[in-house]
Amino acid sequence: MTMLQHTTVLLEEAVEALLPRPNLAYVDATLGGGGHARRLCEHLDRSNALVGIDQDPVALEKARASLAGCGTDVILKQGNFRNLHSLLIEAGFPKIDGGILMDLGVSDFQLGEAARGFSFSQEAPLDMRMSPEMHQTAAELVNTMDPKSLANLFYKYADEKLSRQIASAIANARPITTTRQLAQIAEGIYRQKGVKAQNIHPATRIFQALRIAVNQEMEALESVLEQLPSILLPGARVAIITFHSLEDRMVKQYFREASAVCLCPPRQPLCTCQHQPTFSLVGKPIFPSDAELQASPKSRSAKLRIAERI
Repeated sequence: MTMLQHTTVLLEEAVEALLPRPNLAYVDATLGGGGHARRLCEHLDRSNALVGIDQDPVALEKARASLAGCGTDVILKQGNFRNLHSLLIEAGFPKIDGGILMDLGVSDFQLGEAARGFSFSQEAPLDMRMSPEMHQTAAELVNTMDPKSLANLFYKYADEKLSRQIASAIANARPITTTRQLAQIAEGIYRQKGVKAQNIHPATRIFQALRIAVNQEMEALESVLEQLPSILLPGARVAIITFHSLEDRMVKQYFREASAVCLCPPRQPLCTCQHQPTFSLVGKPIFPSDAELQASPKSRSAKLRIAERI
């Protein structure tokens, strides 16, 4: 099949957020097809360095071809950004003085590759692994988890209102091995309950929740956020693009606490926490422009947050 061409979200805004300057090192920790990194390269020269990281070997090879003409040194590393610090040490850049970019979305070419099982638009194995190093597939989750745990997963990671009913239907229909099988179960529950899914397919949230669980996305995000103060030097920036409320809430909360002067309870008269802020917030969250939304409706949930190391 023909692989989809990925549309990079908030391209100009994310690159501008890093304030590309000479003699500094930059990191794209979620390289994907290399869209952001390629545009960042246009602002860099031989005095710079760019480290690109992705857990998906297919994405890494696409990015390698895309960045072949980059005007600066490019070091590509395969791995999950939950191991960002160790990957940067391996790359020869234990400290970053320029900035780090993270786009937490799934690339269109990953969604469009049927064998990966991310999409229910085609019949495919229910896989959803971003990396071959991830051992558990989505099929294993839906066929082994008890209905209550499955329902909790759907509600926690996707706010699915019919989570219990869909989980029960999944348990009754096992074994489930393909994307369309799973999608049809969600469709059936929505029809049975007379509920209309607003602007999205009834299976969208179910697939989102399973993808997050299979790839341990929230655990990885929590891990990489905790590493940022140890990696970034004062003046370096981090720019993070989120696509759903759960991950955005985690980024927002981390930046809020990392930039706070005091973390004591609001009613406490004197500060006793001795908290030292490690970041300062840069502006308000940035959303796609009307022009981008019109050109790429998938960008509607994107949100860019920026912080600078103190």
